[in-house]
Amino acid sequence: MSTGNRILHLLKLQNKTQYDLANYLIVKPATVSRYLSGDLNLKPDTLVKISNYFNVSSDYLLGLEEKTPNIAVINFEGDIRIYKEVQLSKEDHATILNIINNRNYI
Repeated sequence: MSTGNRILHLLKLQNKTQYDLANYLIVKPATVSRYLSGDLNLKPDTLVKISNYFNVSSDYLLGLEEKTPNIAVINFEGDIRIYKEVQLSKEDHATILNIINNRNYI
């Protein structure tokens, strides 16, 4: 899977858009589109920013690490999706359950 496809996959899993990523990177959406298609190579600093945005390693984005990142997404409109099992500390687990049960936002 190419770097662009990995980024597209992460966008979909995290319910984000190319526009969201462009805003984060402070670039035009067309630039992100070119990254995703492979028409424009990622500079090392951009690769690090994208890795941080998705909370994955640069190695994963480059295809050097095949392990799928742990991703959990909670949509506060009532839709909860866990895309891969995630190990949580007891404190984090309790916090998430409190948020879900009480709709208390941090």
